[in-house]
Amino acid sequence: MDFRISGRVAIAVLIPLTAFAQQPSVKPLLIWRVTVIDCAGHPPRSEMSVLVSNGRIAAIGPVSEVKAPANAEVLDARGKYLIPGL
Repeated sequence: MDFRISGRVAIAVLIPLTAFAQQPSVKPLLIWRVTVIDCAGHPPRSEMSVLVSNGRIAAIGPVSEVKAPANAEVLDARGKYLIPGL
């Protein structure tokens, strides 16, 4: 018996499998109403939003300015503190 796979059969089998090998997309995270401590000597800033997208901080700003994308998970952080990058 010959167990070699022809090139066309290998391609037909392997290409569909690449769709399963891709990393799942991670939903953006909005940390809402948190107090941010920047460790640069500035006083803590309350009522801030921090948007994390693709594992990185995408935006930091007042709650009124930083909005969550439609597919984001929102974490209410009232009474909590955040030190970005730590």
